[in-house]
Amino acid sequence: MERLRRYHNMVKTKALSEALQGRDAPNTSLLDLACGPGSDLHKWHRLGIHDAMGLDASEEAILEARKRNKTCKTAYRFVIADVCNRLERYARQERWDVITCNFAIHYLMEDPEKFANLLSAVSGALKPGGYFIGTVQNGDRVDQLMGNSSSYRNNILSVRRAGDIVEFDMHGTYYFENGASREMLVLDPAGFVCNTDLGINFWDRTLQHLAHAP
Repeated sequence: MERLRRYHNMVKTKALSEALQGRDAPNTSLLDLACGPGSDLHKWHRLGIHDAMGLDASEEAILEARKRNKTCKTAYRFVIADVCNRLERYARQERWDVITCNFAIHYLMEDPEKFANLLSAVSGALKPGGYFIGTVQNGDRVDQLMGNSSSYRNNILSVRRAGDIVEFDMHGTYYFENGASREMLVLDPAGFVCNTDLGINFWDRTLQHLAHAP
């Protein structure tokens, strides 16, 4: 499990580092959607980001994020807010250089209209030339892993599949403490984004495979 956690951290750090290339990190603003308990705030600090805000619908998660922030030298903002319903409000108040949604955006892909509305709100909340980073599981790899079987299990996780919906369960993590998570299997992220007619330049990137990660 620790290896998987390191892998997720590597993916998020690498994606954000590349988005910061050519930017002055201390003057770069970041908005993290579905931020959870603030697991990434120390990454922001290490990368030199001073202005960041996290949104999450869970009061418990935001309270934990604020608690964790007390151990960080940089003070960030964490707000209880439904990402889908409140992003447009925050977009009217300020614009962001980078918006992230790590390992959560696929939950919204089950509802194409809701997902399109989210991307529209993200587009409106970004500054010109800004970046939106959305990380998801590699649906093609999950598809290959399961083959014709409806379930898969190893010492890290268990997966059950029903059509395009999969249930992931990873023990010992904050996000799965209440049991398995229902997620959409994302096989064509470019199709989801490019069909929204928002004029978004899409960059599809598969990072290093877990099997080859340190």
